[in-house]
Amino acid sequence: MVNANATAEAFNMCGYAAPKIDKVRVAVIGLGMRGPGAVERLSFIEGCEVVALCDKHPERVEKAQKILTSKGLKAAKSYSGEDGWKSLLKEEKLDLVYICTPWDYHALMSVAAMKAGNHVACEVPIALTIKDCWEVVKTSEATKKHCMMLENCCYDFFEMLTLNMARQGLFGELIHGEGAYIHDLLDLNFSKNGYDNMWRLRKILNTMETSIQLTDLDLSHSV
Repeated sequence: MVNANATAEAFNMCGYAAPKIDKVRVAVIGLGMRGPGAVERLSFIEGCEVVALCDKHPERVEKAQKILTSKGLKAAKSYSGEDGWKSLLKEEKLDLVYICTPWDYHALMSVAAMKAGNHVACEVPIALTIKDCWEVVKTSEATKKHCMMLENCCYDFFEMLTLNMARQGLFGELIHGEGAYIHDLLDLNFSKNGYDNMWRLRKILNTMETSIQLTDLDLSHSV
């Protein structure tokens, strides 16, 4: 006899194909650094319609609207303010929510968007804690909505070639791997016209402060 609970727990999104959507209705949340580029790219995709745009600052929404209207496309519904994204999820009938906000909002918005019945595409990182990572995974499995973390470097030629070689067994048995890259954002981090309220620099400084405190704690224990 099959345990129903065990069967439900065994389901995951690996290999799952959601039902085909002929016209994908997209909302873009966050129109600062990455969002406008996303709107631009989406405007070229056949079968894709940007139906809603949202940012804390209304002037950014209006600027992004011009990307659509300049191409002869229909203007999207505008949302702004701190809770504009919540109104968007409540009021709009969507298929995909594209998230380009500061990191602290990624998991929160991704989970809310899936619970509202939408697939999600979110800029990196998808979450800042292991707990939030699992919340994203569990919500995706429970709702059967795809949630993709948008890291373009993962899908470049070299990365896809290396992945294929590994799958073909050309490197033998892989037992350990490490990777990193240098992403110099010094100018943007210190620019008052870059990230909203210089949030990325503030995040780095908070992380450094926490690391220093942990180091001091470790040192005090070692004495």
